Amino acid sequence: HIVIRDDADRSPLLMKLEARRLEKALQVVETALDGQSYMLKSGFSAVDTAMGYSVETAARFVRLDALPRVADYVKRLQGRAAHRKAQPPEGVARIYRLPFYPVPDA
Repeated sequence: HIVIRDDADRSPLLMKLEARRLEKALQVVETALDGQSYMLKSGFSAVDTAMGYSVETAARFVRLDALPRVADYVKRLQGRAAHRKAQPPEGVARIYRLPFYPVPDA
């Protein structure tokens, strides 16, 4: 969606397949979060720093409607003071220009 910028060079079918694959991977996280707020039962850890980055990035390409635990997890992580502090200041160029990149019709 963002690496190959020219629409003519992107395959909507491949993008749809990759989004589905990403959704399947997020289902593993959904299951892991059953009954707990963070990846480890002991609470927030370095695992959440790594997983949080991956999940937050994935949420730009996959809707989290069917993954309520993952959606809540992202909100919890984004609510942490360190997360907010780590965000670039307003006006600074960002890799992701949009909050969500829908898959074009295949």
